[in-house]
This record gives sequence, C-alpha cells and structure tokens, in this order.
Amino acid sequence: MNKKKINKLLCFFLLIFVICIISTTLGRYLYNTIRENYLTSKEFYFNSELLNVLDNKVSFSNWGGDSVYYLEFNIKSKLNNLTKIDYDLKYNFTCVINEKDKVTVSLGSEDGMSTQNNGKIETERTISKSQNVDVIKLYIKPNSKIAKDEKITLKLKALTNEPYKKEISATVDIVVGNSELDYTIEDSVNNEYAILNIVNTKVDKEIVNITYDYNLVRIDLTDTLFDSKNLVSSLSDSSENEWQRTLDSTKKYITGVRFKLKGNEANKIKFYKIDRTKDYTYPNSDENSYSFINGSLLKINLE
Repeated sequence: MNKKKINKLLCFFLLIFVICIISTTLGRYLYNTIRENYLTSKEFYFNSELLNVLDNKVSFSNWGGDSVYYLEFNIKSKLNNLTKIDYDLKYNFTCVINEKDKVTVSLGSEDGMSTQNNGKIETERTISKSQNVDVIKLYIKPNSKIAKDEKITLKLKALTNEPYKKEISATVDIVVGNSELDYTIEDSVNNEYAILNIVNTKVDKEIVNITYDYNLVRIDLTDTLFDSKNLVSSLSDSSENEWQRTLDSTKKYITGVRFKLKGNEANKIKFYKIDRTKDYTYPNSDENSYSFINGSLLKINLE
C-alpha cells in the first residue's frame, strides 16, 4: 500500500472519529433538552445556578491560597418565583475534592461535615416546599499555603430520585490568582452599586492598587477611605490614611486608586453601576460575567 493510500485511510478514520465525537455530544445535548422539557411539562423542577445537566465547568481565580475560601450556591425546586414544586424534595449532594492532601472542604460551616477522611462529602438534603431553595455553603481550608497559579478542583453533584430522577453537576476549579489577596464582589440585578470585599492575607501592610472601567462603574468617594483631606499625589510612609487617584485623559473621571491596607485586614469598597441591570457578582457561575476574570471589570494588585 503506497503512502498516498495510507494518508487517505488516516484521513477517513480521523473523519469518522470526529463525527462520532460530535454525534455523541449532540446526542447527549438533545436527550437532556428533551428530558428537561418533559420534566417541566410534569411541573418538576430541580436546578441550580452553578450545577446543570451537562456538568457545568467553571473556574474562579480570586483566592490567595492561604485563607479559607467560601463558595455558596443554591439548589432549587422552582422554575421562577411563581412556578414552584408544592412538596418537600429530597436529594443527595456529593462533593469530591481531587487535592485532598492540600485542602479540607467543609459543608455548612468550617466545623461541619468535611472531606478530611476520604476526600468526599456525601449527604442527603431536603429542599423545603416553603422556600424551594436549599443553600449550599462550602468552606475550603488549605492545609498549608498554596502557591500562585496552582488550583484545586471540586466535583459537585446533586441527585434526586423522587418522583423523577434527575442529576445535575459541576466541575469547579479554584485557582490561586493572587497569592497575597482574596476578593469577592457582592451584587445583584437592579442594585445601585456593587461591593468589592478585599482581604490582605499578608502579615505586613501593603499598598492596594485598583483600576477599573469607569464606563461600567464609578467608585464611591463618600467612603471615609477616600477622604479628600487624605488625597495625595504620591503615597508616603507618613500617614496610614493617604490615598492616590488616577484620572482619565479628560481629567473628569477616576480610573484607579491606590491606598494602604494593613496585614490581615479587610475592606469594603462601593462601586456605583452605570447600568443597574448588570450583575457583577464574583465568584459567579456565569463564565460570561464581566468580573469573571481579574481585569475585565476590576484589576487588583498588591504592591
């Protein structure tokens, strides 16, 4: 068999392989879509903003790798606030941590059921008919400091068998994006402002440098942190309360601030939203969210 025929055969088998992969993926998608429509027609709802039937894959990079990381999400028995299940729904929740030698995951509180023994949490839970929401709170505690750019992976699964069987899941990567800083953003649709929570995980005082897109948000200058009496052109060691700003080319809008943050200290900063219909929550299970990657809404660094 000559080389030309061999190449044709290889291309043929490669094409068949690709078609099989596409067919399997498409088939799974169609099956889940049809089944979801069927369950909805039976007024059965079991869903989450983080977990889904296709094993949602997300990655968060707002962890310093030294403090306890907090992850909260809901498991719901409703389609919306008007369309709900009118009975208590039991389900099994499972959390598996790949890097069980590096971290311990606890459920409900830092002292709750944990992955300490076998790297797994498995428990039965109930979504009450009065709330139609069960709040899952996970606390990820490092056994020792985790280096920048390393990650831990959580495998999350929720399964119900009554009166219908449905499984939703997610694979969550939590990456150490800044080994000296933890941050979250609190927000929801129609909020007037988003709140940035930052923690200096280092022992020593550091300078925090925040830049942002002033077309999306504007920093709250009424905060005592940004008292105009403490505004300086260059930070020095003479005062703990000094802060510095960066203006846009027109000198009308602030595009960044620098200030001092003591070791192991936290601070909250408000940002007024130009468009209140946006939700800048972070961590957020939506990979298309503005704040999903450090830099698309805010860029935060310690100096």
